Amino acid sequence: MASGYDNNFEIVQTPRYVAIVQEQVHETRVIPIVSAKTKSSHVDKHVRQWLGDARGHWEGETLVVETTNFNEHTSFEGATKDMVLVEKWTRVANDKIDYRFTVSDPETWTAPWSAAIAWNKGGNGLRIRVP
Repeated sequence: MASGYDNNFEIVQTPRYVAIVQEQVHETRVIPIVSAKTKSSHVDKHVRQWLGDARGHWEGETLVVETTNFNEHTSFEGATKDMVLVEKWTRVANDKIDYRFTVSDPETWTAPWSAAIAWNKGGNGLRIRVP
């Protein structure tokens, strides 16, 4: 998705990991892929990270990522470190990804909430590589 200066993403996929590189801040999320049936557990609840602890699995053609264990410095719309983020990426065309997410944090909101964003390839906006 491209919006603004240097706000480009590159998604790189291997059988065991998906990496999402954000150009603007040079941040890379490395997401382990686990079995949808076993859903490997997250790291210990006392291990807190800026980007949280993500675990992904495939539901058909959709990559589903659940992220927990954010630290107290991470802030998203007022959420606490106990926020749970569930993201879903579905490639709907060669140049388009349907991105949806649901955020929950009972300390911040009375109910989980969701949003959807179309990621469109434009210029250098979205690069998808599958080795």
